[in-house]
Amino acid sequence: MPTRRALAIAAVAVTLACAAAADESTLPAALLSNVGLPPEPRIALDREVIRIRHHDETSSQEWSADCSLTFRNLTHDELDVVMGQPDWQLIGHDYVDWVLTEFETSVDGSDIPAERSCQLDGGVGPVVQDYANCAWSWTVHFRPRATVQVRTRYRFQRIDSVGPIDACVADRDDLADNPPFWAETPASSSDKAFGCCHCASVSYMGHGGRTWAQPIGKAEIIIDRPETSGPHRLAFFPPPTRVDRNLATWRFKQWLPVDVRIVSVHPRSEVLFELPEQARAWTAYAERNHLTRDAILALVAAYTWHHEFRTRPLGMRAAFLDGNGVRRQARRTLEDPTLSASDAEIIRELLRAAARAPR
Repeated sequence: MPTRRALAIAAVAVTLACAAAADESTLPAALLSNVGLPPEPRIALDREVIRIRHHDETSSQEWSADCSLTFRNLTHDELDVVMGQPDWQLIGHDYVDWVLTEFETSVDGSDIPAERSCQLDGGVGPVVQDYANCAWSWTVHFRPRATVQVRTRYRFQRIDSVGPIDACVADRDDLADNPPFWAETPASSSDKAFGCCHCASVSYMGHGGRTWAQPIGKAEIIIDRPETSGPHRLAFFPPPTRVDRNLATWRFKQWLPVDVRIVSVHPRSEVLFELPEQARAWTAYAERNHLTRDAILALVAAYTWHHEFRTRPLGMRAAFLDGNGVRRQARRTLEDPTLSASDAEIIRELLRAAARAPR
């Protein structure tokens, strides 16, 4: 006989686990608790591939998620499993918007309807009053021992805060396990500027995957690097498998899922290192978080362009050069007698880190 299970996902960040087990009759009530993930041991999540993209053409805050999920029925029974994903409203001074828009779901390549419902005066309805207690839900039928491909797609907005960075990282253990580089540098005005001001977070709340039989077989999560942030203004939780110039990638096997997050800090003006010790702290952080050569050279480009802008406003902008061009421009910058000894050592440290980094 088809059966159903319960959902309880904490709706605490921009984008959440793309599907978790749910119970149609108790879905919004379960969301009220925001604690505990009732397990569904009869269904395994064998593989998930998550692609989160930034959409410059609309807004610096506009993102999209494309989630491909492979589920497997571990039993010899037919099962109807209601899957769900929380949604809520952003309420501003002059607007009310849903966090998730253009929500679509398909099963084995065929589109299926998903409905958004909300807790409303003890019942369920399409109109929201308590804006935090809503969710999309849909039903997936499993034949005995069958594998099913589920795909969800939607757009969302990132979370922004006036800072400090702690405001964009819900779990303090994340900060302790992989602290941003400026937590380990000498005090200076730049240290304060890096961590004190506006921050933004783009997250995949992997903990929703704990709903299914554990562990998750394989997972790949790819998130665009925010274009408005240099690599020295990004923090990663947990450390990624690889950070390219424009992408951060996490890959897991036999995964006990956790939340995955990129936090960018946005000082009032462009902040570069003031001290070589800061550069050394950042290159150590870059190595722990697996930044590639091109990702590090992007910061070298920022330094050479910054120097050119101050000394030769009409000079070539190194930020637009390829890797070899960046290194050539950096060597020319190092030969400039107007370059300070501190800036020269910072550029050399960054070049050494780039030479050590994976391609």
